Amino acid sequence: MDDSNRIEPETEREWKPNFEIRFPPLSRTVADVTKLLAETTDAPDTPRLVKIVNSDPVIGAFVLRRINSAYYGMRTRVADIQKACFLLGFEEVCDIVLTAGMMKLGDIFESVSQIRIFERIMEMSLGTAGFNKKLAQYLDLSRRGFAFTTGLIHTVGRLVLLYNRPAEYEALWYSNESGMLPTVTSEQIIFGTDHAELAARTAEDWHLPDDATLVIRNYLTPGHVRDPDIRIPALTLSVSAAATRHFFLNTDDDDEEFSPPAALYTLARQIRVPADDIIEFVHEQRGDVSQFIHSMVDA
Repeated sequence: MDDSNRIEPETEREWKPNFEIRFPPLSRTVADVTKLLAETTDAPDTPRLVKIVNSDPVIGAFVLRRINSAYYGMRTRVADIQKACFLLGFEEVCDIVLTAGMMKLGDIFESVSQIRIFERIMEMSLGTAGFNKKLAQYLDLSRRGFAFTTGLIHTVGRLVLLYNRPAEYEALWYSNESGMLPTVTSEQIIFGTDHAELAARTAEDWHLPDDATLVIRNYLTPGHVRDPDIRIPALTLSVSAAATRHFFLNTDDDDEEFSPPAALYTLARQIRVPADDIIEFVHEQRGDVSQFIHSMVDA
């Protein structure tokens, strides 16, 4: 059973890596867009975003390919970033840029098995980002601005393990049942830490906003976070990750009813929305999130 959503006291998760951490390199363009998102208030700096993306032909090309994919359904081909921002909006283009940065990390892996693991991790990242953004909007959360970012980055700790300890992480990955992610407990036993802590440390190394880092660090134990500004997004992220695992990674359960994690019921109580409404919404968004994943991976 995958216990990555298990609720437990935070003190039990104070694990230290038994290896020296090397963080995957982050594109300068993505770092600049992340900083721009952190600085943006009610008036998005679209001209600055256009300038940043246009300075990186590789990421610029990625953004335009995705914008012109079937997912966005553009009637005419979009050929420049400024027009893309006008049609899709500032945040949507930023999300695509962040996705481009994550996809580019695949270049650091060489073997067929490592690339396959990377692709599965990206499915988890993209699915969680998609669900998390939709849930944050549906629930009208006050901190919904970084919902996509935390969903995308929350699993980067798995890439850190693959990057630093490839042989051991491959062995752990393929020792699980088909489609199942390595459990938190197995990560802690073998590596002295888990993917959530490593993702948070990576977020710090990449200079992501402090609040986003805290959400990522605590998504495995969201019910124990005292600050509601962190607890609610962490609960939402936990629900989004569980939905992604169920619908897109655990192939044996693909057609079964989504079994909500404890975090969903805690979230429902905290924001006073019926749990059944949240469950129904998650089911309704499954198809759109699936299309989003394929638009980012296959375009």
